[in-house]
Amino acid sequence: MKTLFTIAALALATVSTNATNAFRAEKEMVGFNINGTNSKHISPMLKVDKEPVTVTFNLEKGGALNDSLEKYDRNSIEVIIITGEINGTDIAHLTDLSRSFYGYGDHGSLRKIDLSGANIVSGGSSYIRDEDGNEIYSSNDTIGERMFYECVRLNEVVLPTVAKYIGKSAFESCRALKSVTIPETVKGIGEFAFYYCDSINNVVLAEGIEEIPRSSFSRCKCLTSFVIPSTVKKIGRMAFFGASALEEINMPEGVEEIAYGAFSACNSATKITIPSTVTKIYNLAFSNCTAVKTISSYITNPTDVAQGDNVFTNVDYKNCVLMVPGGTKKLYQEATAFSNFMTITEMTTGINDKTTAGNVTEIARYSLSGNLLTAPAKGVNIVKYSDGKTVKVVVR
Repeated sequence: MKTLFTIAALALATVSTNATNAFRAEKEMVGFNINGTNSKHISPMLKVDKEPVTVTFNLEKGGALNDSLEKYDRNSIEVIIITGEINGTDIAHLTDLSRSFYGYGDHGSLRKIDLSGANIVSGGSSYIRDEDGNEIYSSNDTIGERMFYECVRLNEVVLPTVAKYIGKSAFESCRALKSVTIPETVKGIGEFAFYYCDSINNVVLAEGIEEIPRSSFSRCKCLTSFVIPSTVKKIGRMAFFGASALEEINMPEGVEEIAYGAFSACNSATKITIPSTVTKIYNLAFSNCTAVKTISSYITNPTDVAQGDNVFTNVDYKNCVLMVPGGTKKLYQEATAFSNFMTITEMTTGINDKTTAGNVTEIARYSLSGNLLTAPAKGVNIVKYSDGKTVKVVVR
């Protein structure tokens, strides 16, 4: 079973059985049901480079990848580019090039997968099994459950431009993964989607996503920045637990619920911004955020917002300044979850003023692939503003 990550000085006895089970150390054999195929639906376009070994396949029909791979030493392929259709059979062969079994050794040398020109289709064999041993099959335009599970060699993945959903544990334990290019068409992600991807440093999700689900970015210890789409309403249970390099926690207006342990152990974050739309914050949501110096809360009535008294366990109450809307200081002093802060300061501008054009400043800029930019770059830039909004800007 996945071992629950210990939070120093926290009372985690309240974690439910389901949450405990969710953090299992799944080291069982990854199950495959791969059927060979003699499909002839392969175009003659084959490209091979040296250092790194790069192969490009144009597959006209799902199930054809295995025949193409027969022409190569599979263990030497480092970059693979696929266009056309791929199904469950293809996914099984593809991920086998970068996966380990039981944590011992490596299968292949595959570092990069570019599926930007591919279409994932239903059909073919199962590409892996779930934690209960049930076979998982591909679905149209979906990065399926456990699709890249424990692909330990992968550094970079470019998803199909038509992908709509990233499933549960899709990239779980891809510990060398640094970059995932997620298209704007993706409107949802599953639990544990990027769990234990502890080399990834930035992720940009498209507008339209409404929830950052349970443990989706838990234990991503190199994640330094994260742009939360303005459409998100809920930050799920332990969504960013142990994201210990996250420099700032900035939630946009529109977020309504911050679940249990959502940002627990984000112990490099120095600033937290809580929008006015939040109505529920659960226990341990910001526990062990030991480096935080400023919390800006725009909630106008905090009385019943906290769903427990331990929202900020192990935050430095003495040196952290809690900034609150004008006229609400007394309410915060009387709200149990906030009353421990030694310094509560009312903001000079009210909640209605904070989003006016004169007060809004750019605080970060990213490329479409999620890389942090130091200056505007040609093409689509994703700009994050001080009011919590994220906007896509075309730079010509």
